[in-house]
Amino acid sequence: MFSKLSDIDNIMHKKDAYALGLRLNALSSLCRALRTEEAVSALTAALDKLETGYFTGDISVDGLKSFMPGTALYTAYDFTGDEKYKNAAVKLAEGFKNLSRNDKGYFKDEDEKKCLCKAYMYETFYMAYETKDGGKEQYNDVIAQYNAMNDELFATAKYSKDTDKALRSLSIYAAALIDTMEVMDQMIYEIYRKMQDYYKASVKAVLEAGYGVDGFEDMDDETELMFAYAVLKGCRMKAVHTEKIRRNSIRCM
Repeated sequence: MFSKLSDIDNIMHKKDAYALGLRLNALSSLCRALRTEEAVSALTAALDKLETGYFTGDISVDGLKSFMPGTALYTAYDFTGDEKYKNAAVKLAEGFKNLSRNDKGYFKDEDEKKCLCKAYMYETFYMAYETKDGGKEQYNDVIAQYNAMNDELFATAKYSKDTDKALRSLSIYAAALIDTMEVMDQMIYEIYRKMQDYYKASVKAVLEAGYGVDGFEDMDDETELMFAYAVLKGCRMKAVHTEKIRRNSIRCM
């Protein structure tokens, strides 16, 4: 299984930055969950296939998707102690300094499209960098961007008539929130609790939307996996009422 997951050659050939980010994040999550040498080796094998110049913080080609590998770099550093992964993460994070913002104040992607799902591309890494190497100076900006994004886009997604699109954006948003909560200093309770509120609302919205499409049978594979991941991780972190959510969400697995 691990050798297959660490094989990113085909993804690199297709130059699919989003798929690459998903794969590296999956390997990173496995490392943190399993904490085995095999899982760590799979992650580092994948990261080592990327040239050093890949982590530049330049989003002119891949947009906010460029930041998706950042958390995996920090995971590799945490488990190996190899400074090259930390240095690559810091280099990648330099890109945050030059990003444009949209009219609501959160980072604008190259395509200028707005979606809750965009939080998954950068917010977790933004928080991880601030926790580890940024002195937590931009914690307020991280939550301010979540606040602005939530205020502008959450209700639209929740009540959208395009159920497939709504389920996808809300599921990915929930995954972004729980991942961001994991990498922050949880002693800063006000920010942590605010993200927890957004996370719980997103999970509830997916459950409510899902019941309207014959359970979760119409979910595409990515949405289903993202939602299952977000729920199980939220249960592990005690961010939601475990038994109630597990009972209600089991239909999607």
